[in-house]
Amino acid sequence: MFCVGLAMVRNEADVIELWARYNLRVLDHLHVIDHGSQDNTADVLAQLQAEGLPISLHGWGEGAYHQAEAMRDVGRTLAAQGGVDFVVPLDADELLATSRPGLHSALLALPPGHAGAMRWRTYLPSALAPPEGEQAFFRHMTRYRSEELPAMLKVIAPAAMLLDHCWQMGNHALFRESDSQKVPVVTLPFALAHFPVRDEAQLRRKVKMGAHASRLKTRRIRNESWHWLMLDALFRERDAQQLPVDLLPIALAYSYSNQHDLVATAQQILQGGVSDAPEVVQRYVAKPLTMAEVDHWLAVSEQEHAAHLSQLGVAEFNAANRAWRSGDWTAALTAYSEAAFLAPALALAHLGRARCLMNLGQWIPAREAFAACLRLEPTNFSAWLESGHLCRKMGELKQAADAYQQAINVSSERYEAHLAMARVLHQLNHKPLASQAFEKAMALATAQAGGTGSGALPAQVAHRMGQYLLELGDNVSAIQVLSLALQALGEPADVNRLAEVRKDLDEALQRVGQHGGSVTSDDIEGNKAVRSTK
Repeated sequence: MFCVGLAMVRNEADVIELWARYNLRVLDHLHVIDHGSQDNTADVLAQLQAEGLPISLHGWGEGAYHQAEAMRDVGRTLAAQGGVDFVVPLDADELLATSRPGLHSALLALPPGHAGAMRWRTYLPSALAPPEGEQAFFRHMTRYRSEELPAMLKVIAPAAMLLDHCWQMGNHALFRESDSQKVPVVTLPFALAHFPVRDEAQLRRKVKMGAHASRLKTRRIRNESWHWLMLDALFRERDAQQLPVDLLPIALAYSYSNQHDLVATAQQILQGGVSDAPEVVQRYVAKPLTMAEVDHWLAVSEQEHAAHLSQLGVAEFNAANRAWRSGDWTAALTAYSEAAFLAPALALAHLGRARCLMNLGQWIPAREAFAACLRLEPTNFSAWLESGHLCRKMGELKQAADAYQQAINVSSERYEAHLAMARVLHQLNHKPLASQAFEKAMALATAQAGGTGSGALPAQVAHRMGQYLLELGDNVSAIQVLSLALQALGEPADVNRLAEVRKDLDEALQRVGQHGGSVTSDDIEGNKAVRSTK
C-alpha cells in the first residue's frame, strides 16, 4: 500500500520541518502546496528534499485562500498518475498519531466506496515553558481537550475517487463533484493530533494572514473562516485595552462558533501526548515572519485589493440592512459579520453587528462589537449611546454613564444622550444631577420641536423619563414627570400618546395610594389636563 500526504501550507517555517519528519514516519510521500510563503518555509522543504526525504513541492500563486481548489487539482493529478492508494489531507499543525502498520490496517478495513475519517485531538498550549533547547512542540504540548465537534473530521480519500471527487473546504468531507453527493466515511481507530495554538506570536500571524487570504476569495461562502474574524476582534480588543491574551481558553474553544466562552469552560483538560519519535529533530534554521513583516505585507496587500474588498463589504452591508429592516436579526448578524470581515474599516458594519447581538441577547460579544466600531469611528454618537444602553442592561452603571458622557461630548445638542444620562444618574442615586440632565433633554427636545414648549417630542421625552422612574419605583418623581408630559402634549394632542401617558400616571398615583381620574372623550377633544380625584 502506498499512502501519501497532501497539504497546503503558508508561512509555517516554525513547524514545517518537524511536521514533515513526524508524518513521514507513517506516510510514503508528502506533497506540499506552498501558498506563496514569505518566510523560509519553501527553503526548509527544499533542504529536506536535498536530504533525501520523499517530498514534492507544488506552487499556488493566488493570494486568495482557495484550499479546496488547490487540493482538488493536485489530488486529481496524483490519482491520474497512478501508483497511489490513499491520499491523506493534512494541515501543518496536524500529526498522524499512529504507526505505518496502524494506518495501513485501518485503511485496508474500509468497505468499498467508503473513505476514512480521522477525528481531531486538539492539544493545548503548555502550562510551562518548554525545556531549554527543546524545539519539538509535540514533546511539551501534552494536554488536550476532552471534546471535539463531530463534524471536525479529516477525510482520507482512496486515490481513485479523486478523479471525480474533491474535498470540501477544510478537508472535512469528500463529495462527488457532479452532484455534491457526500462519500460515506468510517471513523478510523486513531486520532489526528491537532496543534492550532502553540504560542501567541504564531497565533497572531495565523489569524492576521489567514483572515486576509480568506477575504480575497472570489467564491467565498458566508461564515467561512469565521474563527479568523472572532480571534482578530479578540486580539484588537485586548490590544486596545492593553490586556494580556490568555491562550488556553482560545485553544479549548478553537473551531467552535457559538457561545465561545461557555464551550471553553465546559471542556475538560486531559493528559497524554503523542508518541515520541527521538529521531524527529529540527536541523534547519526556521525564520518565521516577525509581526512587523506581517503588518507590512498586509498593508501592501490591502492597498492592492482595497477596491475589490470594499465592493464586497458594501454589498454584504446592504444585504445586512435589508435583513435588519425585516427583523431577521440572525441573518442580519451573519451579513454584518461578513461585511466587517471583508471591509474591517467599515465602522457601521461593526455597529450593525453590535445591534444584532444585543437583540439576540449576546451582550458580551455585542460590547466587543461596539468597541470595534468606536475604535474606527470615535465620534459615532449612536455607538456611544447604544453601548451605554448595553452597559446599563448589564448592570454596569458607571460605564453606562461614561458612555453617555462620550455621546454628549460628540453631539451635545442631541437630547437622547441627556435623557439616557438622567436615567442612569437616577439609578446611581445622583438625583440633583439627574434632574439637570432631564431638564437639558427637555430643553433640547423643545427647541427641536420649534421652541413652543409644547408638542409631541417634549411629551415623548417626559413620558419616557416617567416610565424610567416607574421602573425604578420612584413613584413620586414619576407623577411629577408624567404630569409634565401631559402639559407638554398641548393642543391638539395625539390620542394614543395621551392615553398612554394617562395610564402610566394612573399607575403612579395608585402606587402612592391615590386614584387617577378617567380620560373622557371631552377631555381628549378639548386637550384638557385630566382631572385627578383625591
